[in-house]
Amino acid sequence: MSRFNLRQKPRISYYEPDEPSLDEYVFCDECGDYVYEYCSIHGPLLVVPDDKPPAVSPYPACVPRAALTIPHVFLHIARSNIPHAGLGVFTSLTLPRGVRFGPYRGQRVADADSNYCWQINDRNNRRSHLVDAADPNRSNWMRYVNCSRHWLEQNLVAFQYQGQLYYRTIKIIPRFTELLVFYGSEFAHMLHIDLKLYSSPRGYAQKLGAPLAKKAKLDSENEILEEKGQKKSEIEEKKEENSTRKPNFWCNVCNERFNERSNLKTHMRIHTGEKPYVCNVCNDRFNWSSVLKTHMRIHTGEKPYVCNVCNDRFNQSSHLKTHMRIHTGEKPYVCNVCNERFNLLGNLKRHMRIHTGEKPYVCNVCNVKFNQLGSLKRHMRIHTGEKPYVCNVCNERFNESGNLKTHMRIHTGEKPYVCNVCNERFIRSDTLKGHMAVHTGE
Repeated sequence: MSRFNLRQKPRISYYEPDEPSLDEYVFCDECGDYVYEYCSIHGPLLVVPDDKPPAVSPYPACVPRAALTIPHVFLHIARSNIPHAGLGVFTSLTLPRGVRFGPYRGQRVADADSNYCWQINDRNNRRSHLVDAADPNRSNWMRYVNCSRHWLEQNLVAFQYQGQLYYRTIKIIPRFTELLVFYGSEFAHMLHIDLKLYSSPRGYAQKLGAPLAKKAKLDSENEILEEKGQKKSEIEEKKEENSTRKPNFWCNVCNERFNERSNLKTHMRIHTGEKPYVCNVCNDRFNWSSVLKTHMRIHTGEKPYVCNVCNDRFNQSSHLKTHMRIHTGEKPYVCNVCNERFNLLGNLKRHMRIHTGEKPYVCNVCNVKFNQLGSLKRHMRIHTGEKPYVCNVCNERFNESGNLKTHMRIHTGEKPYVCNVCNERFIRSDTLKGHMAVHTGE
């Protein structure tokens, strides 16, 4: 028997964490590129969740569950504008670009047995299964969204994220407009949609065999030239010249097109997860050299972007652009429900939770939900007993800054609440309210 106990040797794990799959990326319309989870410059998509159907439906039994899941503040179901298409989904309010609906609900099946199926891919971008929403009582409202007949009609695009399918608005959609998405070439053939006439521009309708863009403009120009009696050789030369300008390199994963092979090679890093650029300080890895260059400013402290009003400095141009809104008063993000304006997309997203009722932050002790992270943090002090706010006069501690502010009036003598009958002043509003009972007799 060996004298050395091998079991006492430390075990070294050489496991490397997996790179995010294509399923973790979303497409940013403004950047024109795929980003991991959400765009750091333009922020995440505005999420509109489904309505939760009541336990006991107040509607007749003929109204299916799918119709009750529609977010009624933003959308409603009515007869489609497309002949013989049945019901469709319409906007109740004007929707901005970048609103996310979903996920698409239905039964998980292996083969397509209806016209309500969407294909879901696995981490390797291979077919995993289908989601079939044929049964209106086992699906959601997204089954009522019809297929667009032309790219001018299309205002939604379907995309897969974290194993589920969602719809995203790709343009500003006016009130009372029907939502239309492109379902792919196979479904288009069933609807007798001519893919040659669909004329989808780059970036639209890229879901599952979507048609390639074909410009009818060039054909019409050639017909005019022939009518004018130009030689056929000149027409062919012009066609050849135009064809050289078209993107010739294709991504075989997402059908994105590029003019140069080097651009395609750079783009493929999104799908392969390759990160060849390494930070020599913290060993973080990046897809592109420009992102590494921006990252290095964290270590060097370089801040090349300067505000010409207050001389604050920033390490990214996007941060300077956001900061300038403080001085200009610009508030480009508008709530389409109450028209309140915001200078940051994150502020608009938090505000939208007031209208949608979304409460993503959950207390892991008592399960109370909150729509803002700050509210959850303040709530947690009830459980932890933390009191970070200290009175610098008597050292009494408080769990909220507002309580400290009220307490300080004991030391300063400030009494901002005034009785409008006898002019007596009070430190707290609830004390004034109790005093008013003297006058009202309540």
